[in-house]
Parts: sequence; C-alpha cells; structure tokens
Amino acid sequence: MREYKLTPWPYRKRYETATKQSGKTYVMFACRLSTMLNYYIASRNVKTFDDLKFLLVADHIKNMLSPTCFQQVLAVESTEKEGWQAHNTLAEVIDRYTF
Repeated sequence: MREYKLTPWPYRKRYETATKQSGKTYVMFACRLSTMLNYYIASRNVKTFDDLKFLLVADHIKNMLSPTCFQQVLAVESTEKEGWQAHNTLAEVIDRYTF
C-alpha cells in the first residue's frame, strides 16, 4: 500500500485547489479539506506546532520563487531527512542562489 502514496507536493496541490462540489455540503467539503491537509502534514513528517508554522511559511515563500530557483530549492531539500527545510534555512538557500 505504501507504494501508492503520493509525494507531499500532490497532497498540497490537492488541498490548495480543492473546490466545493455541487450537491455536496460545506460540512462534507470542510471534512475533505481537513483530510487533505492532514495527509500533507503527515507526508512532511510535521510533529510540532512550530514545525507546522515553519512549513507553512516555507511553502508560502516557495510559491513566490522563479521556476529555476524553485528547482534549486527542491534539489537542496531532496538531501534533507524530512524532505523540506524550515523557513529560515530555506531563506539562506535562496539568498545563496540569488546573490
């Protein structure tokens, strides 16, 4: 079953682009959003509230990057145990790449 799990980015994209389907209630939509967010957080191995904050800030920064800088960030993050970097470490990587 593990081989069918998605990587973190598809979980995040599904959460970000989800829309309420016609014929479904907002209660159902909220439940689906919550489930998608839980999958994303679990896929990123977030254990603490501080980790969650760091991840959300880092994700927001990544949304603002050029495609080439974003690819550089992904390459660096692929070497990390957790597969992502906290916002402060991420900012240092971006600064080294852009300056």
